[in-house]
Amino acid sequence: MITLCIRHTLNANKLAEFEAYARSLLRPVERCGGKFVAFYLPTKIARSTNAAFGLIDFPDLATYERCRTQLASDPDNVESRRIKLDRLCEICNRFCYDSPCVTLEDLQ
Repeated sequence: MITLCIRHTLNANKLAEFEAYARSLLRPVERCGGKFVAFYLPTKIARSTNAAFGLIDFPDLATYERCRTQLASDPDNVESRRIKLDRLCEICNRFCYDSPCVTLEDLQ
């Protein structure tokens, strides 16, 4: 399994718009073979209020690559990205790909 970790730098005045975007990704990503772990949005108690994190699991790299290809033409995903870009709620993002070394099963 690999986990796609996405770090988003947001427009702190448009968190609600970004949250709507993040929620809109759930179905397209799951249709393409990914499994949402979570999206984490900033809170007002944190110092940095413009960073969000998304975690999406894939069984393997091949599934991730297929998902990426499928998302490029998925109508729901294309619309979600258009809205995100139009509303200027994200400044930039960075991707990394990780594999687990300790899981909840390991702790039980």
